[in-house]
Formats: sequence, C-alpha cells, structure tokens
Amino acid sequence: MKKVIVYLLCLVMTFSALTVVGSALDISQDVSIWDGTAEEAFNEGTGTEIDPYIISTAGQLNYLVNQCMIHSKTYTGEFLKLAADIDWGVNSWTPIGDSVSTSFSGTFDGAGHTIYNLKCTYTYAGVFGCLLNATVKNLAVDYATFSTTTRYAGAIAAYAKGSNIQNCTVMENVIVKTSDLITSTPQIGGVVGLVAASSVVDTCVNKGEVLVTTSSGVGFAGGVAGIVGDGGLLKNSINMGKVVTENAVGAVYTGGVVGGLGSSSKPGTLQNSINTGDVSNKYSYCGGIVGRIHVAASEMTNSYNFGTVTANTDMAGLFIGHVNGDVILSTNYSVSFLEVSKCGAVVEGKNPDLAEMTILTDSEIFSLDGYTAIITKTNTDIPAFNTVYPSEYVETTVPETTVSDTTVNDDTTIVETTVKTTGTTSSPTSTTSSTAGADDTSKTTETKTGCGKSSMMIAFVQLIVVAVGTTVFIKKK
Repeated sequence: MKKVIVYLLCLVMTFSALTVVGSALDISQDVSIWDGTAEEAFNEGTGTEIDPYIISTAGQLNYLVNQCMIHSKTYTGEFLKLAADIDWGVNSWTPIGDSVSTSFSGTFDGAGHTIYNLKCTYTYAGVFGCLLNATVKNLAVDYATFSTTTRYAGAIAAYAKGSNIQNCTVMENVIVKTSDLITSTPQIGGVVGLVAASSVVDTCVNKGEVLVTTSSGVGFAGGVAGIVGDGGLLKNSINMGKVVTENAVGAVYTGGVVGGLGSSSKPGTLQNSINTGDVSNKYSYCGGIVGRIHVAASEMTNSYNFGTVTANTDMAGLFIGHVNGDVILSTNYSVSFLEVSKCGAVVEGKNPDLAEMTILTDSEIFSLDGYTAIITKTNTDIPAFNTVYPSEYVETTVPETTVSDTTVNDDTTIVETTVKTTGTTSSPTSTTSSTAGADDTSKTTETKTGCGKSSMMIAFVQLIVVAVGTTVFIKKK
C-alpha cells in the first residue's frame, strides 16, 4: 500500500509540473463562480474582529451586496473576511454600498484574494461604491470594467469618506472609465475615485487603464485616485497603467498618480508615490504625478515620475499639469522627456518651488533611498495574489431591473438619479471533486475543464487526489 501511495504522489507531482503546448495545467486556489443567486446568510463568523463574517462563495458576496443595497445595512463596527477568489462570470456588478444612503461602513479584509470577471456601469462604479468610515484591505481586482454614468469610479472604491484603503492591487486587465457624455465633474482613479474627509489610501498599486472618453465639464482622472482632497492622504502607492483623456470639451485634469490635489476648499496630501504609466490628454492639462493642484496648501512629497506626458503646448508637466494654488513640495523627481516642462502652467501669483522638482536619470532615481523605500513597502505589505483565469460562460439575458441611486456634489447637495442595469446568468463547464480532511469534513472544489481538455486526464488526476487525500485545483490557462 505504501508503494502505491508513493507512486500516486509521484504522479501528482508529475502532473502538477506538466506543461502541454497551448494548454498548461496549474495547481491553484479555490475559486467560487457566481451562478446568479444570493445566499441567505454568511455561514461562518459573528462579525467581530476576532471572529469576522467569512465570505467563501460568490453567493455570500452577493448576500453582502443585497444587505447594503436592499436593507441599507452599513456593517458599522463589523468585520468581514474573504476566504476565496470570486469569479463573477462577466455578469453585471452592483457595488457594495451602491449609494451615499447605503454606504458600507465596516471592515472588509480581502485576505489576499481577488474579485474578478465582472462589469459595472453605475453612478458610483467600483467593487465598493461608497465607503463611509470604512476599511478595505488586502484585496485585488482583475478582469473588470468600471464605468461611471455620472461622476465617480475606482476599481476598489468609487467614493471614500473618512475611510482607509490599504494593501490593494488593481490588475492590468482592469479599465476604469467614464461612459457616454459626462456633464458633471467626473472623478475617476485606478484604485479610488474620490479620497475625501480625511480618508487614507496607503500602499496600493494600479496596473489597469484609466480612461476619460467624453466629458463636457471639469473633471479629474488619476492612475491611483481621481481626487485626493478634503484632508485626504494618499501614500506609498504606485501607478503602472495608462491614464488617458481622449475627448473632453471641458478641462479634465489628468495625472499619473492623482488627477487633482485638494477639494471642498481643503487641501490633499500625496506622499511617497511612483508613476510609471504614460499620461496623455488631448484637450487639457496633464502631469506625470498630479494633474492639477486644486486647493492651496496641498502637498506633494517624495514622488517619482517615469511615464511620458503628452498634451498640447504648455499643458503638459513632468510633475504637475496645472498649478492653481500654492503647493508644498519636497523631494520630487522625474526622468526627462523631450522639452516637457516641470509644470504645464502656473496661475499668476502662485509660486511652486521648482527646486523641489528635480530631473534625474533612471539609474540616479533607482539609487535614492526614498524610491527604494516605496518599492520595499509595496513588495512587503501587499499580498502575493494568485493568478486568476476568467471562466467561460454561456450567457442568458436577465430581465432589466431599475435601481434608485444617489449622487452627492461637492457642496453636499444630494441629487437623485435612476440607473437601469442588465445582467446575465451563466453555467460554467465544470466537474467537482470532494476530499475528506483531517477533521473528517468534506471540502468541495470546482475544476474548470474548458474546451479541448481531456476529461480522462481530469478524472485520472482527481482519482489521484482522492487517493492521497489532497485537494488539487486544475485550470486551463
């Protein structure tokens, strides 16, 4: 019997390392695929810090969405923890805390997991819509499109007030953008749309694209955040994705890290940030780090730009696109691109300290302690998220539903709007294996076979898995 087990273990090791041309086998994490239904409760946890609610299925995540949206539950003082990667199956996503009146106010720990394969078109477009005195941490988003119909969008959160967002990553298969013609003030960022009311964004990375397609009014777009203002702080964060304003009639200030510093007549602070993504704006100002200093006394410290900056003459700045208020600057660096100036334009009477914006070579920046500290912190604090693969679905139409939504202007005037949403339901091709653990309880994992995968191969490996008492999750790349 021992020889048989040893032989089977060797086979498992062989299959786990096997690579076939055009079809690789991966040993990966458990993934829960949404089937269009919501569960009626969390099955584990009491919501305390030491015993958080455990979200281990897509149905339980949908339960959280419904509790916030339908029952206006804020989860104030309560704790939730994600226990699996969630594949939303290319279905429409309703943000958690989809309006100001249904904000999420709890603590959500992604625990190194990813929510992916979704599309969201909403006033507050993001995995979280409105955060109020909340915390979101250790979460990744991938294979997703977030499109604001009115004003705010960010892959992690569209709108954050008095909240903390930390150790989160937006992957390269994500697009955050405006939809149709935006007439109000779009505030969109790769991670967060608006960082306000002393909110803090700490140690986050954006690899996705930020895109303003059309806007007729003033707006802000940034690689990490659209606006950091009203006492907000963004620090230890990196943008690696493109930030693009394509067709704006009005002024959409576009920045590699932040679109605008300052809002609601209060400054914003940017510390220890890096941009490596290209920034472009065909119609207005853009900066390698910040699009516009929007409120006086805003601060930009220890920030670095490696991205190209493209705009019309006198509208592109290696560091800042437009300076509209006295700004506190300290130890900021950029590599040089052609004849782009340090600031695109400076309003008369404003005096940014140009000596605190230094142009160096790549290698010179790499040797700076401040730059190295940012890289070290993000590599240390952000979880190593699993590589995820979107499921393949056969989609069927879901009847159209109408959701009441709320928009909040900078002057806190509340304007009610109505958003129509449609979705799809799907059925993945899958097989299921169950193995007994040490506590004699069954654990089920879903194995996606995909087109062209040998069912005999899958069944054989599953047989080996059961024989050795180990769960192996196999996916097609």
